[in-house]
Amino acid sequence: MRSRTRSAYVVGSLWLLAAASLPAYAQTTDVFASKLAKIEETLDKKYKELHIPGVAIAIVKDDTIIYSKGLGLRNVEAKLPVTPNTLFAIGSSSKAFTATSVMMSLEEKRLSLEDAPRQYLPFFHLRDSDADTRITIRDLLCHRSGLPRTDIMWYTGVLSPEEVIRAACTAVPTAKLGEKFQYQNVMFLTAGEIVARVQKTSWQNFTRQRIFAPLGMKESNFTPREMRRYPDYALGYAYSETKKQAEHLPMRDLTNAAPAGAINSNATEMAQWVRLWLNRGVYNGKRLLAESSIDEMTKPQMKMSAKANYGFGWMLHDWNGHKIVEHGGNIDGFNAQVALMPDQKLGFVLLTNVSASSLGSSMMESVWENLVGGAKKTEETKPQTPQASTVKPEEEAGVYHLAEANVDFNITFENSKLVVKVPGQPAYTLESLGGRRYKLGSPAPAGFFVTFRPKKESPNVTEAFLEQPQGAITLVKKEAKSAFQSPISTDELLQKMLTAVGGEANLRKIKTITITALVELESQGYTNTVTQYYKAPNLTGETNELRASGKRIGWIREYFDGVNGGNTSSFTLPNTKSGDELADAGRGHILYALLEAKRLYKSIAITGVEKVDGEEAYVLEKTPDKGAAIKEYVSTQSYLILKSVSKGATTTYHDYRKVGAFVYPFRAFLTTQGEGNVIVTVQKAKLDEELSDSLFEATDTAEGTAR
Repeated sequence: MRSRTRSAYVVGSLWLLAAASLPAYAQTTDVFASKLAKIEETLDKKYKELHIPGVAIAIVKDDTIIYSKGLGLRNVEAKLPVTPNTLFAIGSSSKAFTATSVMMSLEEKRLSLEDAPRQYLPFFHLRDSDADTRITIRDLLCHRSGLPRTDIMWYTGVLSPEEVIRAACTAVPTAKLGEKFQYQNVMFLTAGEIVARVQKTSWQNFTRQRIFAPLGMKESNFTPREMRRYPDYALGYAYSETKKQAEHLPMRDLTNAAPAGAINSNATEMAQWVRLWLNRGVYNGKRLLAESSIDEMTKPQMKMSAKANYGFGWMLHDWNGHKIVEHGGNIDGFNAQVALMPDQKLGFVLLTNVSASSLGSSMMESVWENLVGGAKKTEETKPQTPQASTVKPEEEAGVYHLAEANVDFNITFENSKLVVKVPGQPAYTLESLGGRRYKLGSPAPAGFFVTFRPKKESPNVTEAFLEQPQGAITLVKKEAKSAFQSPISTDELLQKMLTAVGGEANLRKIKTITITALVELESQGYTNTVTQYYKAPNLTGETNELRASGKRIGWIREYFDGVNGGNTSSFTLPNTKSGDELADAGRGHILYALLEAKRLYKSIAITGVEKVDGEEAYVLEKTPDKGAAIKEYVSTQSYLILKSVSKGATTTYHDYRKVGAFVYPFRAFLTTQGEGNVIVTVQKAKLDEELSDSLFEATDTAEGTAR
């Protein structure tokens, strides 16, 4: 690493500031200048619209950097500008480096893609015996292990790389090996650890020596500490919708999962990485990676969607007949995009200092359109021309089902606008493009459209054709149910539910409830001991202790004091809840939600009768003014809740027991899409213990006192 005197630093900073103020395309040919000006115009507009503090970009064409510029601020508080040499975290854009390190080791005959991981890491043993027997290094590199994300193991920063891998291996798979694409960071960590074993060095050292050094990537590094050795580095931020400002986020050290996403780099150096790929493994006349390795890494290895595939560390799809090779990266406070159009020898890198930005998708469209454009569109990607329609927007509203994922999309008509609601995601307003065609508005990234149309085989059935960069999907509108004639009124059912759990009079006498339970996250590889505190009328508190590999890996604390709520943890910054999240917290008290149901929800209706595990149940739908709706399945015999569905999660309740006068389920099973089962077993439940008010207020630590 280099060092600088204070005077050298000042001179260097002034030079970078001056360079950043010049037109980035001033020295390019006239052919590119006007096109790059349009790209810059889009970039300048979009990064401001998305509230991104700063961004750096470099575009490569025919082995030349034709555009390089920094916009905005790398440090908002100090008002320091971004330059092309500003270091950013690139997150999962690191995965292509890891896959490259594997292929370099393959070229040296140190490993085979068909080798079992345990051949190099004897401790690697998956819980599923079939997958454990058959999994290969190839499977690690394309997200087809059968495991969902198991990120909490590395995210808390407590476990070593080996402990992270061991813990993930204990997870129950949510798919068979090779059955479907499930993004899996720990499998890339495993691949990097295999490289470390066969090369007899760390993955970081191998990457530094064999990739960074030949490409002249002298400032690229792997940790926050290394990054801060250079004067020109970005701080990370998240935009607060509540405060309408960017808030600084501490940079996360990813040493225990480095091959999955730990690289920090700048646009200038990442452009050299882009050059290597556009030249099919050759950099400045020297071959660093065999063409056969390039081909293997950029051919479809695992299907992601109808129109997108995953290679090794790269996502693959089509743009107007051109193959696109790209990968984004997202980690606390930073978002990146690296994208290549190999047949045009065109690519770019985009680095930002904000979490979860959609800017990369917008800039792919802008770069391709301005520098390539005019390509003949394939039939699949040809935009649909809006047709005149007599169907009113409100008539499009309804529940639309995606059969492949068994997920319902709820499309509502609110304030003269159609709104798409997807479980676990923010609501997206649909912006009319004419006829029955709409564009998904913010916060959806560019390139998402919905067209309502009759189903070919059944013209009386409506379907929603959702176009997205990863490939189009079709959702079928569910037939509206005829009004259900319930044998009892909603008021009667609510009263019977109160009686079933102890009776309204008894429940109103309860001052506090304390419940301790063991939460087994089967497909996540860790357990959680949770203690929930409830105090009348509606105060709630919760502490969670997370454990994996025999260690306490972190804690999480939730609170609601009757007005304000939030959470904090050992591995994230404190979060103050607002909007829908705060509204949901306000309904979180188990007794308050029962006793005050009619006041807490704007509508409550019995919409049908269904069976839950063979038992008949009323379907009770509760819709609040703010926050998530909930659907409860209430036994027609015991009037206890057998199942609930909310925010895309389904919970079934079992083993109801009396705690004093209160009846409570001591066993519950929760399932969320793609994340497997969560088993909750109550270990202890007590009524009317003395509880400190600090349990329901913001504190400095999980065990701390109120602020």
